[in-house]
Amino acid sequence: MNADEVLKNIKVPLGGDLLGRERITGAKKTRLGCDSATERFDNIVETPALWHAKQSYLGVSTLNLPCLALILAFVHHFIHCLS
Repeated sequence: MNADEVLKNIKVPLGGDLLGRERITGAKKTRLGCDSATERFDNIVETPALWHAKQSYLGVSTLNLPCLALILAFVHHFIHCLS
């Protein structure tokens, strides 16, 4: 049994900010010519991690809790829609 058969139905989410996601995409592009799915990193799925956005909203608006709750719900929904 080879690595492609083992990882056939497994997707690995790899979260990061925009720079991290760009690096993952670049690594996948450089390996497009590889023969197997594992060598092409086909099982890696880029997912956005909005740490900086959350940090900004938490730092600016900790006293406005209803607004903060709405923003965090939006961020959570955005991440869920992309996965």
